[in-house]
Amino acid sequence: MVYNKVLEYSKIFKHQIDGERSKSILELRSALMHEEWVETLIACSKGDLVEVIDGLADMVYVIVGAKIAFGLPVGYSNLHIDMGTAETVQDQFPLKNDSFKHQLVLVGTYFQNYDLNIVEGNLIDASENLDNALIVIQKLSSMLGVDIRDAVDIVHDSNMSKLGEDGQPIFNEKGKNLKGPDYVAPTDGLVKLISHRKGSK
Repeated sequence: MVYNKVLEYSKIFKHQIDGERSKSILELRSALMHEEWVETLIACSKGDLVEVIDGLADMVYVIVGAKIAFGLPVGYSNLHIDMGTAETVQDQFPLKNDSFKHQLVLVGTYFQNYDLNIVEGNLIDASENLDNALIVIQKLSSMLGVDIRDAVDIVHDSNMSKLGEDGQPIFNEKGKNLKGPDYVAPTDGLVKLISHRKGSK
């Protein structure tokens, strides 16, 4: 399940779990979500299907990470509704489609609403906005003929491969997490996933 995978990562890499909403953590979590969203928008504008799927999966990961960090309800974190996938998937569809772009922009709106809610201490609405973002992200993935849960699995495996040879995370002097010697980027796994997506030719 998605929530448990991100929780595992958070524990191993010593991220905050069910903690206080300090200014630094609030800013960090918000920055991570917006950064992934912007990168996904750019990938979409370039028609880069692999990077779009990667971005959608990364957004799921950081959204669930924020829920875990601040002790927000699990809610839709496990993406438990099977939306199915598009019956027909064209190579350039729907990355160039206005409906797809509109839905992707909507994710950013939910992030902005979350920012306001979490600062005000309105945890119920904050969690609801993150759930709404997750629902839209899953819908976007299904439009691409990919189950976002499969993409998250690939991203999770890649994240866990950042561990060092001793099975522990590696940090530099500033506390930044470094990639271990056995790190495997998610790209190849995502390419394989996309090549088998429903309706692809």
